[in-house]
Amino acid sequence: MARDPGDGEIVGTGLETAFEMQFTLRVIKGKQINWPRGEDDASIFTIGNARPLELALQHATTEMVRWLRGDYG
Repeated sequence: MARDPGDGEIVGTGLETAFEMQFTLRVIKGKQINWPRGEDDASIFTIGNARPLELALQHATTEMVRWLRGDYG
C-alpha cells in the first residue's frame, strides 16, 4: 500500500507545507462518536493524535474497531 506524505512522524519530525482544501462536515442527529473520523466514496479513516506514536495508533485503531462494529457489524 502506498503511503502519503505525512502518514506519521515516527521520529518526531515532519515536513509542513501550505495548501488549500475543501471538506464537508455533516452532523447526523442522534449519532455519537468518540473521536474525529472521515470517509469518502472509497475509504473510511480514523485519526490518532498523541505522544508517543504508539498511543496515537491505539486511539485510531480503537475508534476504527468501534466504527466497524457499530455501523458494519
